[in-house]
Amino acid sequence: MDGTIDFYLGDAGKTVTSLVSGESDEVSAVALQPDGRILVEGGHAMSALLVLRC
Repeated sequence: MDGTIDFYLGDAGKTVTSLVSGESDEVSAVALQPDGRILVEGGHAMSALLVLRC
């Protein structure tokens, strides 16, 4: 893992996900876990904390 875009992921290396329909989602932090999974933390316009593990 050298930080380059993986073009096999999503659409040309990018994936867009709406967490809360009709709201603006924001990512505050991204971390790579020891098992290779991605942890994303953020929130949305309603001020709720959102955490995703991919």
